[in-house]
Amino acid sequence: MTKVTKDTLISEILKTHPRIIKGLFPKLNLDCLECKGIATDTLEKAAINHGMDVKKLIKEIKKKI
Repeated sequence: MTKVTKDTLISEILKTHPRIIKGLFPKLNLDCLECKGIATDTLEKAAINHGMDVKKLIKEIKKKI
């Protein structure tokens, strides 16, 4: 199981849980799947860029994996 923290790369989650995250991210209005920064952005950076609380984002991801 992938450990999910604020420093986890989005690309890492997509590699380990592609179906779950591809369904979850659009529901959270995260367009990470189309972003050029997908390889280098962390969950924290994505949360900040989209005005989200990173702890809530991590909690949602953990529910799905």
